[in-house]
Amino acid sequence: MAVNLATKIKHCRKEISSWKRNNRTNAKERIMILRYRLDKAMSSQRSSNGERTKLREELNQAYAEEEMFWKQKSRNQWLNSGDKNTKFFHLVAKTRRIRNNLTAIMDANGSIHRGDNAIGSVAEDYFQHLFSLQPVTTESYDQVFEGFEERVSSETNQELTKPVAVKEIEDAVFFIGPHRAPGPDGFSGAFYHQFWDDIKHAVITEVHKFFKDGVLDPLHNQTNIFLIPKVNPPTSMVDFRPISLCNVSYKIISKILVNRRKNHLSGIISENQAAFIPRRMITDNVIIAHEMYYALKSRKRQAKSYMALKTDMTKAYDRLEWSFLETTMRRMGFPIRV
Repeated sequence: MAVNLATKIKHCRKEISSWKRNNRTNAKERIMILRYRLDKAMSSQRSSNGERTKLREELNQAYAEEEMFWKQKSRNQWLNSGDKNTKFFHLVAKTRRIRNNLTAIMDANGSIHRGDNAIGSVAEDYFQHLFSLQPVTTESYDQVFEGFEERVSSETNQELTKPVAVKEIEDAVFFIGPHRAPGPDGFSGAFYHQFWDDIKHAVITEVHKFFKDGVLDPLHNQTNIFLIPKVNPPTSMVDFRPISLCNVSYKIISKILVNRRKNHLSGIISENQAAFIPRRMITDNVIIAHEMYYALKSRKRQAKSYMALKTDMTKAYDRLEWSFLETTMRRMGFPIRV
């Protein structure tokens, strides 16, 4: 019986965990041992130059591994090279740990809760209420889409539904950042990049199976929810922005879908939507807003005839109903594959 990709990743993680338990992987401890052995070899007349050179190379490798460990732990993305001292990454990691430490939270009623269990209960209640489905009737959608015309041509649908090429899969794999936060399976993009020759057959087979059958293994779609504070310090759950940390196996499939659609978005999405569309910039909206505000202040006729409204778009995309999204894509003319 053929073993799927998710099961192979699960077994690989178990083997790595077993190897870590049976091997000394702490770079700090290894550095102390190697420094002791090198000092002993330098003071002993019995040790040869080759032995000392080998110990120096092992020590340098241990220092490099320690620096890489703290660089990854610090989650620093802008510094790729140039700093050969782990002190910077130690400070960044320590600062992140202090900043991310949450000791108390206020619920919707204004009560303060302390402790991990109490804070977790407040977060669970908040997001369950926030992301609960709202009862929507088909008649209400018909009113919204009244007079809506299809925008996706048959040529575009053929381009979107064509068989997935191996080049598309490889481009999606190597586009993913190597050190971005991993999903629940614990494997980052660096694992896929470094061992691509060994795992590419299983990955390609899994991706082809998804696009052929339309069925995704639930293990790929597991995510960790990470809360990013919007203010410092956060006092309630409203002050956090949730993001999903997905498995790389899921990102590969989603990236292929994104790459196929992004070339056609400019002809499908209205010109008023300036963000997330190739060759459009969200800063254009800022310029337009400044021009409108200036016109209202400087031109009396426009100031008497027009007005400006500032709307709150908090979590507008997070609270989008899946049924509405599906209806929108159907009305646009995207193909339906069962």
